[in-house]
Amino acid sequence: MSSNDLNSAVNSCSDECGIVKSMTGFSSVHRADARGSLIISIKAVNSRYLETVFSSNCDLGALELEMGRRLSSNIKRGKLNISVNWTPAGASELTLNRQMLKSMISRLDEVHEAMSSSAMVKSGLYSIDPVALLSMPGMIQGLIKSDEGSSDCEAVVLDEQLQALFMETMDEAIAKFDEQRIREGQVLREVMTEKINAIHELLHMVDSQRHELVDRERCRMLEKIEAMKIDIPAERIHSEIAMLAQKYDIAEEYDRLNCHLKTVTDILNTSAGSYAPAGKKLDFLMQELIRESNTLGSKAATVNLVNIAVELKVLVDQMREQVQNIE
Repeated sequence: MSSNDLNSAVNSCSDECGIVKSMTGFSSVHRADARGSLIISIKAVNSRYLETVFSSNCDLGALELEMGRRLSSNIKRGKLNISVNWTPAGASELTLNRQMLKSMISRLDEVHEAMSSSAMVKSGLYSIDPVALLSMPGMIQGLIKSDEGSSDCEAVVLDEQLQALFMETMDEAIAKFDEQRIREGQVLREVMTEKINAIHELLHMVDSQRHELVDRERCRMLEKIEAMKIDIPAERIHSEIAMLAQKYDIAEEYDRLNCHLKTVTDILNTSAGSYAPAGKKLDFLMQELIRESNTLGSKAATVNLVNIAVELKVLVDQMREQVQNIE
């Protein structure tokens, strides 16, 4: 999928349901021609900010900066691991980078010498893992055979044509990666919508009871005063009723919950033509929903309202978990 096709898909979907992108995703693109074989893979996990980590079996040079720029122009949050593997035509053997291996073993000897007084080292807790050494980038290299002899993959010079191939492959990998994030984001949006509908049902139950709370508590207080047969001034009674109304009135929490919920719904269902990351906004709104839910629960004067407040907090917490996956 090209960048233009991806933008068309984004705009088309946004007109119908709004765009939500997941921070997690994976894509891999393989291209091969007479010059060799190239595989570029992108995978991402959640992160508060954008982090990019490149691993390559050849020297990308200035291409790494350009690749990073194109990634950051399409992806705003997440920890990205980008793997670039180039196998030139004629690379039929593998060779061990003995110089790097020798240097690494020397460094490990220094570490062992420095820690020779440690009981854990003497007990064999620390050991050299050959497999871990061989898995280090650059330890194993492709050996290119030609009439002029052999050379390492690291020494391959990326001319303009190869650079163009690398960038075209990277663009395709980014487009596929973004396409998958949109698909996963759509699933997240549907899950969030289900939770929002469930919260609306709970708030409807709250609305049917909240107007009776203060009246119920006022009647209960007057009944206690009458049963105790105590002569209390009317002003004092009115003052106590006013304090009671302030204590048990949940109108503010109810209104704010509805307001925050509407904002969340608007963000998820935006029909704007251009995409904008919404994860941080949604995370803030989740915090506000949790705070209002806690306050509502503390003011709940009936067992039924307490149970509703508990269910409300569970749903909001489930939504917050999903929001952590949204860019």
